[in-house]
Amino acid sequence: MNNVVSWNIRGLNWPNKQVDVHIFLQINNVGLIGLLETKVKVENVKKIAAHIFPNWRWIHNFSLNPNGRIWVAWKPSYYQLEMLHMSDQYIHCKATQISSNVKFFITFVYRLNNVQQRKTMWEALSSHQPVQEPWCILGDFNSILYKEDRIEGGDVLFSDIKDMSEFMENCEMHEMRSIGPYFSWTYKTIMSRIDRVLINEEWNGHFNYTQVRYEANSLSDHTPLMVQFLPAPNPKTRFQFCGMWARHADFHSILTYNMPSHTSSLKWKELTTYLGKVRGSLQ
Repeated sequence: MNNVVSWNIRGLNWPNKQVDVHIFLQINNVGLIGLLETKVKVENVKKIAAHIFPNWRWIHNFSLNPNGRIWVAWKPSYYQLEMLHMSDQYIHCKATQISSNVKFFITFVYRLNNVQQRKTMWEALSSHQPVQEPWCILGDFNSILYKEDRIEGGDVLFSDIKDMSEFMENCEMHEMRSIGPYFSWTYKTIMSRIDRVLINEEWNGHFNYTQVRYEANSLSDHTPLMVQFLPAPNPKTRFQFCGMWARHADFHSILTYNMPSHTSSLKWKELTTYLGKVRGSLQ
C-alpha cells in the first residue's frame, strides 16, 4: 500500500527543501501528502511542484493564505482526490485508494494560533462529519490533547485541551495507533505533541490495519506523520478437537503411536511435540 503523509516543513530551507522532500517521497513510497507551512509564493508553485511532484497532481490554499499554509499532492496511479472544501486552516477532500478501491474522507489541517480562528476551525470541521463513512484528519493542530503532551513551555491549562477534546467526543474521533517518537515538535527545551492523526470508527471497518509512524530525525522541527496501510497480523492457529475423531477405528492407535517416551526433562516441549504429531496424523 502507498503511504499517506502529513509534514510541517517550516524548518527546511529552499531550494534544498525541494530535493529533501522529493527523496523522502521516493524512499517511503508515499502516494498522498499534505505539506504544511511551506512558505512558497504563489508564482513559484508550478516550478517547485515540477521538482518535488513530477507527474503528480496537487491543490493548495495559497489564495487564502499568502504564506502557503497547506499544499496537498497525490500520485494519480495510487489515489484519486476530490477537493470538497478549503479554508485558511484545512483542506477537506474525498479520496479513493486505487489498490483497494476504498473511498474515504481526508482532511489536512494547519491550525492557526488565534483563539477565535481555532474555534472557527473546530466548528467548520464538525459540519463535515460524514455519515457512516471513514474519515481521517491529520496535520499540525497547534495544540495538545493531554497534559503529558508538552514538556517545558509553561503550565498546561484546561483551555489548552478543551476544544480539541470536545470535538473528538462530539464527532466520535480517536487517535490512530502510533509508533515512533512521542513528541512531534521541538523548540530549544520545549517538546510537544501537536501533530496528530485522528480517525473515526468507520475507518477501522474499511481498512484492515493502519498505523501512523512518527518519523525520527526529521529534517524539519516537526516530525513527518506517515500513515501506513499494513496487512492484518495473522492470528496464531489453535488446535481444535473434533468429537468424530474419537469414534474412528484408528483413533486409539494414533494416540498411543505418538505417545512420548517421557525421557526428556522439558515436559512442556515434549507435550507440544506430541500434540503436533497427533494433529498431523488426524488431519
